[in-house]
Amino acid sequence: MGQEDPRIDIKEEYEMRAAYYEGMMKELEEYLDNRYHTVGERIDFLLSNFSDLPCLSESILRSLIDRDFCLNPASTKYHGAYDGGLFDHSLAVVHKLLELTVNLDLKWKRPESPIIIGLFHDLCKLDTYEKDREGTWQYRTPIIPGHGVASALIAERYVDLTEEEKICIVHHMGAYEKDFWNSYDAAVKEYPNVLFVHTADMFASKVYGV
Repeated sequence: MGQEDPRIDIKEEYEMRAAYYEGMMKELEEYLDNRYHTVGERIDFLLSNFSDLPCLSESILRSLIDRDFCLNPASTKYHGAYDGGLFDHSLAVVHKLLELTVNLDLKWKRPESPIIIGLFHDLCKLDTYEKDREGTWQYRTPIIPGHGVASALIAERYVDLTEEEKICIVHHMGAYEKDFWNSYDAAVKEYPNVLFVHTADMFASKVYGV
């Protein structure tokens, strides 16, 4: 009996992965077409679409829900400055990163990386905003400095990040974090997908407007 050709398995895995990415993109497109979701709808979408991923679980996602991941804004005056803006922005980054992955045939250390990075890249904002007595979101100085660094540290409380995922989250702001320019340059050379994560983040905030 001859040995099985391993290339067949690789091809099948690639096709399954591409089909999964495209299916997820369709779900995200339908969600993002409507900007007026309730917190309950956001929670349902998060649990129904991401709790079956090998690196995530319902308990992990519920921990994020308990910290108002589906309620907090993405900012107070820029993009996603509304209840649930952080969640919507994160989904928009996931969508764009999946689109770039499919269209440019990006390679990741694990298939779920575009989703993990997109969902978790802005977790520092769980601790950055709070409502005042009038119900208006206000900025609160975080105890961990560095937008991307803080998000990566928080993400690691929930998921064992690959080195690539960690670096992509740390540097998702690109050159906007000027103090990290030298390390950003080195990160791109080591992990080129850093560039595409930054592109997805910019696209979500500047083009999608969330």
